[in-house]
Amino acid sequence: MKITVAKKELGRVLDLAAGAVADNALAPALQAILFSTAPDGIRVSATNGESSLLALVEGTVERPGEMLIGARWLRDATRIVDSDVTLDATEARCTVTSGGAVFRVGLLPVAEFPSIDSGRGEESCEIEAGVLATLLRAVAYAADDPKRRPDLAGVCICADGDGLWGVAENGDHVRREHGRTVEVQVEVLCLP
Repeated sequence: MKITVAKKELGRVLDLAAGAVADNALAPALQAILFSTAPDGIRVSATNGESSLLALVEGTVERPGEMLIGARWLRDATRIVDSDVTLDATEARCTVTSGGAVFRVGLLPVAEFPSIDSGRGEESCEIEAGVLATLLRAVAYAADDPKRRPDLAGVCICADGDGLWGVAENGDHVRREHGRTVEVQVEVLCLP
């Protein structure tokens, strides 16, 4: 596999993946990011066993394939370079180049990465990241601390003909916010 991604785009997806990668896990694959090529771009997957990230990034695919690379190492390396990043992976190693910088790192076996259900079935939808972020910011403060009231620690995203609604409560406060109208195919999505 050989891909080239803009530093800003790669940094953005690595920052997102940081929330889905385990800091200290017994399985090294839970501390890694899976890159795979697809007809619609470069897919990035990360999971800590409880939450997952599935993202698509724009970039150039010179050689299709897939690789599993340490998330923290790649994120740190990407921060210190100043131009597009090329990841050239063989079976066990990856050469990362950007401008004059060259890094070499070992890869993990792709087979060790757990399967992630994309959730794209009859009850799925696509929501612009900015729309979802705005909606979550508006209601998330009302969600309770999971250590205190785990049953009230989530945010419920509901869809109707008028768009999206976000609802959260902590036993004392309830917050309901309407998001912009989007085309949806799901009625209720609850996020922990």
